[in-house]
Amino acid sequence: MPILKVFFILLVCSLNYGCAGNGYKTYFKPSEIMSNPENLMSVDLTATSVNLHHSNTFNEDSMRAWIERSYVLLGQSAFSGPLQPESTLRKFALEIGASDVVYNSTYMNTRTGAVPMTMNTPTTSYTSGNVYSSYGSASYSGTTYGTQTSTYMMPYSVDRYSQSALFFAPWRGTPRTGVWPVPLTPEQKRELGRNDGVYVFAVLENSPASRAGVINGDFVIKIDSMKVNDLEHYMDLVKSKEGQQINMELLRNGKIIKKALTVNIIKPVNINPVKPQ
Repeated sequence: MPILKVFFILLVCSLNYGCAGNGYKTYFKPSEIMSNPENLMSVDLTATSVNLHHSNTFNEDSMRAWIERSYVLLGQSAFSGPLQPESTLRKFALEIGASDVVYNSTYMNTRTGAVPMTMNTPTTSYTSGNVYSSYGSASYSGTTYGTQTSTYMMPYSVDRYSQSALFFAPWRGTPRTGVWPVPLTPEQKRELGRNDGVYVFAVLENSPASRAGVINGDFVIKIDSMKVNDLEHYMDLVKSKEGQQINMELLRNGKIIKKALTVNIIKPVNINPVKPQ
């Protein structure tokens, strides 16, 4: 009977999108920074414990708040199915080196139904008797072994949840400007009427950009009178200005403003050495 119960539980889980296993690991999507080991050199992946932060809302603001505190998004998971325990979430977070996880689990519905379960039950039959003839009598006995097949409809009821998580690790490096730029979306390009520039998704605390008054939501359109074409061009321009003061031209609420700041000289912090291939 215990074997039957285990089989039944696994079957129900598979019918409800596979709770057997770690859903956070199965449906994990790494961020771009995870694609190149060199990007992780200044990211502290040495966490030995995980801080879990439950959140009722998952949006840009919650992600931005972590980035502003110099945390890097390692990736995210999203799936639906039976509720997975926090121990499962902690285990996977430690596997990838995340120190903090923002997660949410929202009840969706309850699935009910019945699945056929076929059981083979061993059977044993005994026979005995006496035989009489003109020569006398004799007794006999025998045992016959077989199986009896029975099919039962086993009802089940499983609560299903929408589950998601953002995995973060602290960044120990020095920011050049503190601006966390992202490419313009098609909607932003239509709104601005231009294809060039980058969007300031976040500004790191106590960084040159933060002290200069750059805020999230700004658009960087020029650096020292040089038009910023796209994200890659922005990164190249800032890198070429290390140790120098620059004038950053911004578009904020339809108005052009300028902010002066000094670009830090980067001193790599090799927390996670890249092993030679």
